[in-house]
Amino acid sequence: MKDPSLSRRVASALIGVPLVMLVIWLGGPLFLVGIALLALLSVVEFQRMAGLTLPSPLGILALAGAVLFMANAWQGGDYTLPLVTGAVILSLCVGLLQARASMGLPWALSLISLLYPAWLLGYFLLLRAEA
Repeated sequence: MKDPSLSRRVASALIGVPLVMLVIWLGGPLFLVGIALLALLSVVEFQRMAGLTLPSPLGILALAGAVLFMANAWQGGDYTLPLVTGAVILSLCVGLLQARASMGLPWALSLISLLYPAWLLGYFLLLRAEA
């Protein structure tokens, strides 16, 4: 019995892997766009896996933060600490304004959905700039 999802995965890998290799090899703004799209997709996927409702104010804030982390890394990463601090404070304010009794877990998951994929993917830009 053939699995249709397997053939889709193989086809997407045959197209996707050379495309990713080309973007890495070319570098420059194309690499920035590729990593930024990957970061945005990772934030959305993390939030979906965590069971957060999309779109939410905290989710939108996490997506905006991912864009800022990419821009920061593209410019050399000098503002990482202020960005992390701002993300924590701003997301806490948005979470408190939503006035939910169970704000703790959604707030923490939204913050982690930003910091885990976006902050770490920003280092690909920094590593590419050093190479």
